[in-house]
Amino acid sequence: ALLLSGLPEQGLARAGLKVSSKVLISAAEQNIYMLKLVEPELFEYSGIWPKDPLVPAAKLTSALSAQLLTPIKFEYINGVVGKMMAPEGISTLVLNIQRGILNVLQLNIKKTQNVYELQEAGAQGVCKTLYAITEDDKAERILLTKSRDLDNC
Repeated sequence: ALLLSGLPEQGLARAGLKVSSKVLISAAEQNIYMLKLVEPELFEYSGIWPKDPLVPAAKLTSALSAQLLTPIKFEYINGVVGKMMAPEGISTLVLNIQRGILNVLQLNIKKTQNVYELQEAGAQGVCKTLYAITEDDKAERILLTKSRDLDNC
């Protein structure tokens, strides 16, 4: 996952965080699942997008390692991520990283349109979400881009 803030035009400064991890999801009970991160690494970005590199954030990874490795439970019903349940002591930053990972699981795809916008409920609340679908018949792939406006939740 790569989270960037800044204006979307190329060549302008941005700041952000990249999370790289294996993600294990298992069933805990009916409609409740367990999310566990394995080998998480954090990278920082501060510079002109996209030419400047991501820099490993070893101190941040080390400081948050115990929290990042702590499993959480979440509700998942009919393609919608609901409540998250985490042990006490998990920081807001780590919970937001986990929300971002769970956001990937929530999809409301309309097969009749290639680009569409909707209000979508998720771990961050009800937010304005834009979907864009591009098909590559030769490679037998479909590229799904999901963009969520966290300022409109």
